[in-house]
Amino acid sequence: MSTPADTLGDMEDKESIDRRKLGARIKEFRGTIGLTQREAADKAALSRSYWTQIEQGTKATSFSTLVRIADALSVPVHRLVNTSGEEDDLADPFTHFWATSSDKLTDEDKHVLIAIAQQILSKQG
Repeated sequence: MSTPADTLGDMEDKESIDRRKLGARIKEFRGTIGLTQREAADKAALSRSYWTQIEQGTKATSFSTLVRIADALSVPVHRLVNTSGEEDDLADPFTHFWATSSDKLTDEDKHVLIAIAQQILSKQG
């Protein structure tokens, strides 16, 4: 009888996640929001050394830890595990800001930002 893998790195099938690519994605998102490893590790309630090992791809991580990492970086888990190399729209700082902060803005603030963006775009056209 098979049991689920305890960690993402223990999975042996074709759906397993490359730990080095996953670590690179985590590092990329951490850099996008300007956190140090220590700050990100603290937000995820992990040690900095464990965070470093995950980013380097030398340490496997459980799914629950991956969820904590995603929460610390304010990104959905699926964005972290998208290691296919395809362009990720959250790599753009504006898109990342909007995806992670727009729920904190009032409707009026959102309308003001949209109006500003429309003015900028109309000047370019």
